Amino acid sequence: MNRTGFNTGQTLVEIIVVVGVVVLLVTGLVIGTTASLRIGESGKIRSQAVKLAQQAIELARTVRDTQWATFASMTGTYCLGDTNTWTPATGLCSVNIGTTFTRSVNFAFVDPRMTVEVTVSWQDSSGTKQTSLKTYFTQWK
Repeated sequence: MNRTGFNTGQTLVEIIVVVGVVVLLVTGLVIGTTASLRIGESGKIRSQAVKLAQQAIELARTVRDTQWATFASMTGTYCLGDTNTWTPATGLCSVNIGTTFTRSVNFAFVDPRMTVEVTVSWQDSSGTKQTSLKTYFTQWK
């Protein structure tokens, strides 16, 4: 048997194995980077949603502080969009903040306290996501 032919075949097998290992490593790196970017973007959007929910709580607090009678009469669900106008909901609120978020505020008054729950929802590649904040208000003045 010729030793030169054996070495050439062995080298070819080594090259195929190395190329396979490199392809697997590069594929793993691409998948890991893509997942990391997706998680980062998801966290950014969720952070924006929490900020919008906090803003709605502060708007409700302002109404409570300035117009208690109006505030106490607010029951049910309201849509709260870009213009910060309280619009009574007739069904589900549509996308009302930019092209991404839907913000709804639910008021439930049981004397002496008002329960306010804000829900901000959005769509992403894996479906509908939402975040909610809930707080209680009373007439403190």
